[in-house]
Amino acid sequence: MNKPTHTISISVVYHKKSPLLSSQLLSPIIVGNHASFTDRHLHFDNTDENMSHKNPHFCELTAQYWVWKNLQGKSHIGFMHYRRVFDFEGQYRSKKNELKLQQDNLFSLASYTETADALIPDILSKYDIIIPESHRIATNVWAHYEERHIIDHLVLTQKIIEKRHSSYSKSFDACMQGNKLTPFNMFVFPAKLYSEYMTWLFDILFELEKHITVTELSPYQSRVFGFISERLLGVFIHRQQQLNPNLKIKKCKVLNINEATIVNQKLPQKPNGFLSKILQRIIRT
Repeated sequence: MNKPTHTISISVVYHKKSPLLSSQLLSPIIVGNHASFTDRHLHFDNTDENMSHKNPHFCELTAQYWVWKNLQGKSHIGFMHYRRVFDFEGQYRSKKNELKLQQDNLFSLASYTETADALIPDILSKYDIIIPESHRIATNVWAHYEERHIIDHLVLTQKIIEKRHSSYSKSFDACMQGNKLTPFNMFVFPAKLYSEYMTWLFDILFELEKHITVTELSPYQSRVFGFISERLLGVFIHRQQQLNPNLKIKKCKVLNINEATIVNQKLPQKPNGFLSKILQRIIRT
């Protein structure tokens, strides 16, 4: 039996003015740049219990924190972004985990939201969680972080996990030594598991925050807690698989719609799916 759709909530995180993905299951949430949005029916991460002021350093995690503290009564909680969304229909055929649409590619808000609302309950009737397909790294996750960010921050994270969450240490080591990254802080979890993840994640990040002076970092590197959390999502899932070997995971490819031409109207439907026209054209080129 499909999950009741009204108990599933997938937040789509926006930090700048963009066309909104909104439906029965998809709810826009605004972070950081609140003044650009005038529709007060939207969720804003600076209302109720929040940590909105930390958005420059925690990125989309301020939305995850807000949902954790303020959204109740849901069976499943999930997150996507204004520019990255799950390909729930599985139309994208490629070894890459992310398809970047170009300006000459149309992306229909109406087609996507209609199809997502229809497919998500069915997926969650068969799987426990939804996550992006792994991003494969040439070296390993630890070296990948060291190449792009400040490795001392990851060293500190390792020490915090060893001290405060030692049962996750082996999962941390395994993920850091592996070559697969679960990217983008995108997922759909049962609400109970989501609460467990938030409790675990923010305990680590708030402790890490005590040891980092973000004002001494560049604007890019000051997004440290968002960067760290992308590595920790895989660690959490790895540990959950150890605790529950029967955990059913649906991995979806990601559509990057940042450069696409976004339209409101539905696109002509093809027999094999609403994205088929876009994807066939891209894969041929």
